[in-house]
Formats: sequence, C-alpha cells, structure tokens
Amino acid sequence: MASTARNNKPVVFIGAAGQMCRVAVERFAVGCDAPLVLSDINATVLESLAAKLPEGRATVAKIDLFDRPSLVKAIQGAALVVLGAGPYTRTSEPVLTACLEAKVPYLDFDDDVESTQAALGLFEKAKQAGVPCYIGCGASPGMSNVMAVDVSRDLDTVDALDLCWLVGDERPEVGKAVLEHLLHIASGPCLTWANGKATVNESWVETAYAPMLGQSGETLLHETAHPEPVTLPRLFPNATRIRCIGGLGPQPMNGIARGLGNAVRRQALSIEDAVGFLHEIVTNPPTTAGWGQAFTAVTQQFRGGDITVKELFALAGHATQALDPWRYAVMGMMEQIWSGECTTGEVLGFLISTARGQTYENHSGLLVRAVGTKNGHPAVAIKRTPKSGKDTVLTKNMGTMTGTACAAFAVMALESAGQRSGVFCPEDWAEPAAFYKALEKVGAPRDEIIESLQLSVIDARAPRRLGDDYVPKEAPIGLLQGKPLPLGLEPMLIRPSGGWLGGASANPQCCSGAPNQPSQPSGIHQQDRSGGAAEPLSAAVPGPRSGAGATETPEAEAPCRARASELSAMARGRGMNVNFSPQSRLIPGDEKHRTSH
Repeated sequence: MASTARNNKPVVFIGAAGQMCRVAVERFAVGCDAPLVLSDINATVLESLAAKLPEGRATVAKIDLFDRPSLVKAIQGAALVVLGAGPYTRTSEPVLTACLEAKVPYLDFDDDVESTQAALGLFEKAKQAGVPCYIGCGASPGMSNVMAVDVSRDLDTVDALDLCWLVGDERPEVGKAVLEHLLHIASGPCLTWANGKATVNESWVETAYAPMLGQSGETLLHETAHPEPVTLPRLFPNATRIRCIGGLGPQPMNGIARGLGNAVRRQALSIEDAVGFLHEIVTNPPTTAGWGQAFTAVTQQFRGGDITVKELFALAGHATQALDPWRYAVMGMMEQIWSGECTTGEVLGFLISTARGQTYENHSGLLVRAVGTKNGHPAVAIKRTPKSGKDTVLTKNMGTMTGTACAAFAVMALESAGQRSGVFCPEDWAEPAAFYKALEKVGAPRDEIIESLQLSVIDARAPRRLGDDYVPKEAPIGLLQGKPLPLGLEPMLIRPSGGWLGGASANPQCCSGAPNQPSQPSGIHQQDRSGGAAEPLSAAVPGPRSGAGATETPEAEAPCRARASELSAMARGRGMNVNFSPQSRLIPGDEKHRTSH
C-alpha cells in the first residue's frame, strides 16, 4: 500500500534525468502517492520519464541548482527534496543549504567523503532550523550502512567491519557523474579507520576478498575512499578496522580506473579528458573513441593468444598513437599483471572484446562482513544481497540498487516527517527491519533484499578476544543524532572553487563519554577548535621493512621520501591538510602487494 505525503505536498527530485535518479523516481512512485516535481538543467529529457508515471502525477521543471534564488523558489513548500545530481563534491552544498534556508527536508545519495564530512558539520544549523537532512541514502553508502547495523547484532562485540560493493559491466548505461566519482576514488588519499583510529591510505591499493556472489567463490576487491569508514566509527568507536572495499567487473576495469585516476592525480590528464575517454568506451562503438583500428592492428599480430608483459608495453605504445588516455588505461592494467590480479591473457581478452563492442554478463551486489566475538569466541557474520543479474529488480546494476534504496529511504523520511531535525546518516535513523520493508514497498522482491551467511564461530580452547566494544542486541537507532565524527574524521577539506568549506566540528567534544576513546590519529590534522588554522600532523607511507634483511640507508629511504612528497602534494591538491612521512614496514614501492583477508 502506497504511503501518502502529509498535506499532499510535492516531492522535488533534482537531477531526475540521471540514470540512478530516474530509478529512484519510478520506484518512489510505487511506494508513495505524493505528487512529484521532476527537475533538471535539461528539462526536455524528463518528459519521457514523466510519461511513464500515472497521468497528472508528475510535473517537469527546469532548475539550475547553482542559481540560488531560483533554487530556493523552486523547492519552497516541498515535502522533501531529493538530490540525485552529482558529483556531490559540487552539488551537495548549494542544495542542502538552500533547503535549510527554505526549511524543507533534504535527502541525497551522496557517496563522496568531503561533502559528507561537511554536511555532518551542519548538524546544529539544521537542528536550529528544524530541518531533517538525510545524507548518503543510496546503495553504498546507504543500504550498506543499514546492513552494518544489522550484521553487528549477530555478534556480541565487533572488532572489524568490511563494507563491500561490486559493480559489473554496465555498458552502455553509465553517466559521466558516476565516472567522475569513480576516478575520484580510484586514486589519491583514502580516509579510513584502521588500528582503532582515523588513517589515510592510498585508495585502490589495499585489497581483500569477499564472497560477493552466490557460490562463485571469493571476489578480489580494493579499498576505496567512501563515507562509510568516516561515519560508522561513531557507532563502533572501539572497532580496530572499518573499511569500504569495492570492485569493478570485469577485473581489467579496475586497472583502467586506477591508471586513469593516477594520471589525473599527477595532472598528466585532465579530469574532463579522462571522464570523456571512459564515457566513449562505455557508451559508444569503439571506433568513435579513436583507438579501435589501432588496437585491432596490434591484436592481429598476437592472433588472440597470450602475450608477455614486454609485448603489452608495445601495445600501450601503439595505442598511444591513437588516443593518449588509452596509454594510462593500459598501464593501469599492466600494474594488475605485475601484482597478480590478472593474467596477460585476461587483459588481452578484455581488450579484444571491448574493441569488438562486446560486453560481459553484469553482476552487482553488496556485502557487509563483521568480525568480532560471539559467546566469548571469535566469530564472523556476513549479510549480503542474495541475487544479481539482468532478471533481478534490486541488483540488476548499481543504478537499480542505488535508485531503489534511495526511494525506500525517501518513503521512510516522509513517514517519519516531523520526528527529527539535524543531519543524519542511515545508521543514525533507519532501523534495518523498517528499511527492508520499505524496499518491498517500492517494488523490491523480498527474496532479493538480504540474506545471512552462516555465522562462523571459532571454538578455540583459549578464545582470543578480538574487540572490547559492546554492541547491544538491539543497537538503538538514533543514538548518534548529533554525535560528532571521531577525531580525524571531522570536516577537514577546504574546497578551492566555492564548494564546501571545512571548519571546526559543530560539536567539538568528538565522541566524548565514549569508552576507550580513540587517541588523536596519526596522519589527520587536529582542527583548531577556535576556528583558526589547523596544524597538520604526519602520516606514514610505505618505507623500508625493519628487521632482518632491512637496509635502512639514505639510498633506501630516498624512494620513500619521494613517495611521501608525492602523497603530500596529492593530498594538498585535494584540499586535505595532511603531511606524509616515510615510515612503514613495507618495502618501497611494494604497497600494491598488500593483501588482507
């Protein structure tokens, strides 16, 4: 039965022409009978979407979200504003603050760390305005956060959380905003939670495995810069590790993303050129990308067989003559071969298929794994989406997962209108059972929503305690309302082009009163609570291995110092006040071989 909005006020979707937001609109219309306003900078694209809905249900409007007076006027009196336009590092601030000005509830599926931090810093302002702002309400973050709360209840204590996502071959339906976000998280600083404190790693370097799909075994995933490790430590302050790990299918796509991301980070390639190149590959026939004929000539020389790394270098050089970004993409795939993630045959097969315009069967999904204790014994609990593929409703692709989850969160937000004010992440307010019911309400079949893998309890003679943070059986939702981010995870970015301005946390007591409060993390600067300039601390980067066989000489440390300088410059380029120093147990340049299970 569809929900009814209070006073029949409209729900305004901004960016409704995007793939994920279109799904959110269609699924929301199933679960709620509120009138809809579909808006985008290009309103003509929305006519076909409005035509799919019952007659008279939706109106179409042209909105420029960077035109503040027009934006405030357009959202005035709405029951809810849903922001589906990305990238959120540019779009979140103007729309959220406009909603505070207009005193209208706000919801988004923001998946960027910077804008998430800044939005949480507005909690007190939103509370004073009496406006609820729901952020990160998509698949990851969003549904993954709810799954983390859910899976934690299967254990007595939680020491580690892995929030995992997998995106399959979604060609040709991939938008430019999604690709820009991918390049943003595929290289550069990754703010995460490790060793019980905020830590900066390099994105897409740390790897792990997870049983993402049915009985297909373990899937290789990469650590990514996502909001979950930034917000969940408020609920699990004593966990030693909380990380977001994800992967692309087929496997060589991870190398392409990494290679292009590195090129953008080094300013060897502009973000516009990198996104344009990726968009050509995933949406158009290969010849329109300019490299089809050049690659075909090279592959004919190998006659479809396996090739050596040396020959792959030749392939990269030949491809450079056709389109410069392709060189960086191939170099990223070569790094996969060096690290053992792919064979040369797998890479070549992928390139041949891509040149021919062929795609792979798409499989996407979410999984959350909790490690802790149960009845005094070490234990592992896992929850995941049980199905994937073209015949599913929820997990057909990442667009359907994100859009459907967003629709469910929006229905819940309307049903709880007037109950809260402030800025909230999903773990702050969305009870798992209620969220799963909301997914059904917007059209997700029950057998596609969630499944629990068998709880693994290690029965040891002398059980080892993995963590000392107590998670009650019914972890109270709402416990985190207004609770600031732990030290090192508060807003710390200054956007140079009129975006978010990071400042002191609105609630500077950072987890005050929490047991075993984490100490000030290495690598993250401490905000000046008076609002002044922040002093950077230092963070470790891969350096010489200590112990037997180590060579702690100036010559050995030189690559580490160079790497530290590069990472520091990279962080400053993204507005992060972080300094790196050459201190670690890894051999210089060996960070790509780090693997954890």
